[in-house]
Amino acid sequence: MQGWLDHLLGSLSDLPWFLQFLGISTASGFTEELAVVAVVSLARSGHLGWWMALIALWWGTLVGNLLVWWLGRWAGERALGWKIFSGIGRDRLEKVRGQVRTKGWLAVFAARLIPGTRVGVFLLAGILGMNGWVFGFTLAVGTAVWMASLLGMVQVVGELGQDHPWGALLLVLLVVSGAVVIVRRRLRALDSAT
Repeated sequence: MQGWLDHLLGSLSDLPWFLQFLGISTASGFTEELAVVAVVSLARSGHLGWWMALIALWWGTLVGNLLVWWLGRWAGERALGWKIFSGIGRDRLEKVRGQVRTKGWLAVFAARLIPGTRVGVFLLAGILGMNGWVFGFTLAVGTAVWMASLLGMVQVVGELGQDHPWGALLLVLLVVSGAVVIVRRRLRALDSAT
């Protein structure tokens, strides 16, 4: 299996640039973190150019997340009847709608950095009518920051993991835990302000 995967990933560099771009951007639109780790590994090993890798990852991730927002916008108010949103009362929903329209960019930016929160936040931003230009700009900047932080983490953890695998795992857990604590505190502060 490993030999087949190495051959497949290695053959990506033999494709024309537009097919490389299409393949990377499509993969990053669906798998995000996994695509970043795989493509960065290819770029580090010289099988793929850095500019191609970075631009295709950014573009694919951006387009995939814009599609989630658009799905929410398309579904509109009728989506609030979906089971996933059944626990949100009408009063609470109106408060959230106001926050999305005025401070939604904070939630979008934070969700871009915290795995597992993106789909719900982006879908709800579309459903509740967040301005598309604000959403797109915040998403573009947040995606660039996310990629830079993920690339840095891959580099540090990769080097640390070669000599100290448990240290690398501990570092990842500390960074993720710290990010979750910071975002939770900020969201609680926003919630108590309304």
